Amino acid sequence: ARAVVRVRRDNPEGAIAYLGRLQKAFYAEDRNITRPEVLAELAADYGVAPEAFLADFETEDLKHETWADYGVSQRAGVTGFPTLVAGPGPEGTYGVVTRGYNPGDQVIAILKAWLEGPPANA
Repeated sequence: ARAVVRVRRDNPEGAIAYLGRLQKAFYAEDRNITRPEVLAELAADYGVAPEAFLADFETEDLKHETWADYGVSQRAGVTGFPTLVAGPGPEGTYGVVTRGYNPGDQVIAILKAWLEGPPANA
């Protein structure tokens, strides 16, 4: 999680793709993604210089930023994975769209309903 937060600092749009790359490196390539050097090498493909990545990786501010993300998840109601969270809403809050596995078409229907908001007569 901390590695994704570090990549997000330099490349917000690439952070999710980096997370996917970490999954591939671990599951398909048998890479040890618990090693900061491996994380830094993979981050280079997302615009983060490995030296800068490693310099920041153990800093307290990056650790605090990562814990803050966990706090957002907790306040949004995440209790397990997979959970799809959306937001922030008008009040700056996040909310759970789905918990657990759901087929793609169901997730899309739920997400559309969530985006439309409550019915006008609610």
